[in-house]
Amino acid sequence: MADNYNLILYHPESGKVRRLHLGFSWLFFLLGVFGFFFRGLSKDGLLWLAVLMVLCTLFDNEVGYCPLLDFKYVGYAVGITLAIQGNFYCLQKWMQQGYRLDRTSPLAAAWVLKDKEKFFKNVRYAEIKQELEKIAMRDQL
Repeated sequence: MADNYNLILYHPESGKVRRLHLGFSWLFFLLGVFGFFFRGLSKDGLLWLAVLMVLCTLFDNEVGYCPLLDFKYVGYAVGITLAIQGNFYCLQKWMQQGYRLDRTSPLAAAWVLKDKEKFFKNVRYAEIKQELEKIAMRDQL
């Protein structure tokens, strides 16, 4: 049975299969940068964690208290941003690692293109958009 809402990524060399629903990510919303470790992107998780540690020292309350620069607000902003963009970032990284979208159903590809149109206007996701358009066209041929 085809999954019509999730993208299915397949790595031809390792045989690994991953499912991804583009959109709001509860994993990133609840766990923040630790979500990268659950997605198998340890290097990215360590990088984000290092950035947050630097921000934590820069906006430490003991240095001086300024409510707009308080670290908890920076943490909230990072969590909400990752919740919105985290799945797109993971998809991009997995495709760079060699994962392919070949096993995604044409209906799921068309749904993602239509539903997430504003995200695909970004040049950064042009390659993903082209792959999804090819998959969506398979159904019409």
